[in-house]
Amino acid sequence: MKKSVIYYFILMSMSSCISFGGDDSSDKLVFVGSYFTDGSLPDYTAKVTVDVKDGSVDVSKLTDMITQRYNYYSFWHNGFARNGRVAYYAHESNFEDEESSQRWDSFIEPVFLDVSSGEVTRCPVPTSPFETNLIPWVRSLKPIYIDNKGRIFYTVWYGLEYGDLHRPTIFRYDPETEEYTYTRGADVFVASQPEKGNDTENGAFSEGFAISSDGRYAYCIIYGYGTDFGSYHTDYSFLVEYDFETHEITRLDGGVRGGSIYGINSDYSKLVYSMSGKKYIDLATRQINDIEEIYFSSYPHCSFSTTAAVDAKTTGLYYVDFTKSTEERITDRGAYSAQFDKNGNIYFLKEGEGVNYICKKVDYTADTGYDTIASMPSNVRHVLLVE
Repeated sequence: MKKSVIYYFILMSMSSCISFGGDDSSDKLVFVGSYFTDGSLPDYTAKVTVDVKDGSVDVSKLTDMITQRYNYYSFWHNGFARNGRVAYYAHESNFEDEESSQRWDSFIEPVFLDVSSGEVTRCPVPTSPFETNLIPWVRSLKPIYIDNKGRIFYTVWYGLEYGDLHRPTIFRYDPETEEYTYTRGADVFVASQPEKGNDTENGAFSEGFAISSDGRYAYCIIYGYGTDFGSYHTDYSFLVEYDFETHEITRLDGGVRGGSIYGINSDYSKLVYSMSGKKYIDLATRQINDIEEIYFSSYPHCSFSTTAAVDAKTTGLYYVDFTKSTEERITDRGAYSAQFDKNGNIYFLKEGEGVNYICKKVDYTADTGYDTIASMPSNVRHVLLVE
């Protein structure tokens, strides 16, 4: 990977965005993003520190450990920030001189970054805890989480090099103790359900999931599957709550074909998913509600508030309330990397000539304008707010 010197920028706030007012809760904003010069691969992972009082921006190198290529090496898409840490799947170029026990020659790994120190810690990808002939594989299309205790959650796919047997597995790793636990029991759970397929032989966890804030539970899809003369097929799917302490599996919804997790809201009280239509479940009451008449997709966790997600499209920024099944455009075109802070304010980027404008919106009920916080170099892309 190309090594670059530390870049430092002081750029004054621009006035291109509309002023809306409102006080900032902190004197500093910190973002993490991928820094590019002239190549398709990022040079490094950058830290962007913004002084919200005078609009100055300091861009500095954090680490050579860049995120995976899926979705443009984007920390906004691929990363998860909590309590000063960012967890992500590290790109294969970080490990070019290493041998891997994973399924393919090129591989990614789950890691987390301490933003204050720049220290990167790799999470374990152990050999199969199930059948010994299964090969581990960390794939790119999956979420990663950090709980309020600092534990990291990620998925490892265990499968045959040739064949249908597979055990996608969600891990919970504690960096303080270097201990981990993982999901198990899908076969027994599927066999105990009243729905039976033609020849259901196994159960498996899906790779998409969400967690409770304290990290005790994972919310995911378990599906029952079989093979018919060597051809893989899925019978029924179930939305479940997995208890990492007791390894108990509780059914929440399902008994249908197919399903996926879209995400969990910012206070971890409502899970949004698809199973015979788009739905959300109140995790305290177990009440299931339909999401009607609006397009709702899988958004990064940073783009969720308590009741909605913010969606950046080519035509503008949209506030999508899944509890009301409503969608409203709240800015004009050209906004991206939209995300909520812990107070419910929306931050997003607007493109300019050679710079990007960091903007803040405090009123997301209508197209009423927004503040420009600062400008930063356009080489730093798809940034993620770190709180």
